[in-house]
Amino acid sequence: MRATTRENSYKVKKNVFSLIETIMVLTMVGITLSIAIPSFKGHANDNQLRNNINDLSAALQFTRSQAIRLRRDVTICSSSDQSNCSSSNIWEQGWVIAYTDESDSRIILRVHDPLISGSLRSGGLSNASLLRFSNNGSLAQGQQAGTFVSCDDRGNQDARALIVNNLGFVHVAYDSNEDGIQNDHNGTNISCPNT
Repeated sequence: MRATTRENSYKVKKNVFSLIETIMVLTMVGITLSIAIPSFKGHANDNQLRNNINDLSAALQFTRSQAIRLRRDVTICSSSDQSNCSSSNIWEQGWVIAYTDESDSRIILRVHDPLISGSLRSGGLSNASLLRFSNNGSLAQGQQAGTFVSCDDRGNQDARALIVNNLGFVHVAYDSNEDGIQNDHNGTNISCPNT
């Protein structure tokens, strides 16, 4: 009888010890996750902003190359329905690349669906909702250099930007004055639309 009581007492102590170990392990896992998840979310947001800029960069370069190849003006414009140009500077809704042929028919070359997350706005362009390249690859007459800015709720410091110069060259913006915020085509800090 005594042996059974000792065995039961030992089993209870063993189970209590296992419970304490389990609680400690779960606590350590919780602490690790509370540190890792915000860091992971920041990396995911950074990647999304980079993807937005990369998608637009590819589209702008495609538009420019098509203008040279077709030997005519080709336009990229913001679009909320992926078939018509909109008059708004809300590029995150998607865009359309098109040109007008000899019979005045509008030919769509490529469309882009709305972005998954973040905003994408232009600044400095003569028309905020479109950009036109001429047959030599430079910006068409009446167009001017500008900057496209991709933002999320973190604001200016985490925003990413793309610059288009008058010659039609596209490049990623950088922080020329080393204040932690990328600079636009004029060398001033980029600004998110909701800050």
